[in-house]
Amino acid sequence: MRSTLLAVAAFAVLATVATSHAQPAKTGCDLPNADRTVHGVTLGDAKSALAVLGDDHRNVVNDRQTDFPWILFASRDNKQILAFRHHAGDIIDSYLEVEVKYGRDDRSPPKLNVFEFVTGNGIKLGMKRRPFLRRMGPCFTSSVNGKTEIIRYEIAEKEPKAPILKAANMPQYYAEYEFDHGVLVRMKFGYAPF
Repeated sequence: MRSTLLAVAAFAVLATVATSHAQPAKTGCDLPNADRTVHGVTLGDAKSALAVLGDDHRNVVNDRQTDFPWILFASRDNKQILAFRHHAGDIIDSYLEVEVKYGRDDRSPPKLNVFEFVTGNGIKLGMKRRPFLRRMGPCFTSSVNGKTEIIRYEIAEKEPKAPILKAANMPQYYAEYEFDHGVLVRMKFGYAPF
């Protein structure tokens, strides 16, 4: 009986140790490699948005779940969609969220003169998981459904102290990267209020 209890206790300790190694480390998780730029547009910076995108925003798509609209653009070959989201209360032409994904859009968004949209960290669709993680770092959570994996980075502070939060004076940042068979097929990142 005593040896059984010791075996159960030892198993519980080992299970706890194994589980703790699966979690991302808490130190250094202020997301120093977080992206906030794509195709030369920096989130929260109206000047960069106007310089790259101009002021022709024909394709405003309303989001039925929120009051925040998306502005759509397409790659030169119409194989990638770039969407920027404007938040209520932010200055005109400033965007706080961005999404890049494969596909065409029936609304014929304006085309930008590139074949792929690249972030400030060099992240782009078609990238493999391992080189992606080398650039972005280990402080993520992962959810897997079949051959699809979503890697999510997130930080939230009521009083922004982390550089990524201070950069836009926002309390929360998230980044979501979707991999299909180990290849990046969608990315979405930006700021969100609490």
